[in-house]
Amino acid sequence: MRVGVAGAAELTINVVDINDERPRFELPVYIFDVEENQSPGVEVGVVSAADRELPPFNQFTLSWWSSIDRFAIDSQTGVITTTKALDHELQVSSKPNSRIIFAIN
Repeated sequence: MRVGVAGAAELTINVVDINDERPRFELPVYIFDVEENQSPGVEVGVVSAADRELPPFNQFTLSWWSSIDRFAIDSQTGVITTTKALDHELQVSSKPNSRIIFAIN
């Protein structure tokens, strides 16, 4: 019977973190009121979210998709501001200023 020759090597396997946690908003619904006829740039409110991942996978941006351009959101801070003077009488529907905000990482 023939005996084979063997060799050995050390093997290290690292389990790498992947981005598998989605950002979660602190509140399920945010409701803000803003008075009409104010100059653009008025702060309406702040939305915030958190991601349970470790850096760098816990970073995300906030945004929304809308053709209505009365409001802007700072993608890093979540601060919502007006972009135009608002006029309550010119609303085109019962919920013209509703938005769905996305936290994307």
